[in-house]
Amino acid sequence: MTGGLRGATAGFLILTAGCSPSPSTGVDPVVEEANRPVVVNITNNHGFPLEIFALSSQTTYKIGNVLPGQAGRFTLRAGMIGHGPVEFVARGGRGEQPARSGTMMLSPGDTVDFDIATHMLNSMATIRMPGR
Repeated sequence: MTGGLRGATAGFLILTAGCSPSPSTGVDPVVEEANRPVVVNITNNHGFPLEIFALSSQTTYKIGNVLPGQAGRFTLRAGMIGHGPVEFVARGGRGEQPARSGTMMLSPGDTVDFDIATHMLNSMATIRMPGR
């Protein structure tokens, strides 16, 4: 009988040790914050499909395509931010000037809203900080 009691006690101790709250989850909050993605929302009010690019420190990265009258949601690669300003470019029809966001200093967790106007030169991009 004492062997069964020892086994039950050992099982109980193992069970309660596994359920006890841990003071640390093992995730460094600084690292977690630095790895938050930048979200890019594109609204295409233009009459042509758009190709969207991100330009940063002599790197060009194609984010994706957005059809006319549609919206797209993209995630910017972590390597594109933190090394200087980023500019978003939307290319439409042939021979037309592309829409440019202007250079932006982005931080992890930011959200960029890039609204492409009917006339590409009237397009506007804004940054929303995390939590806003």
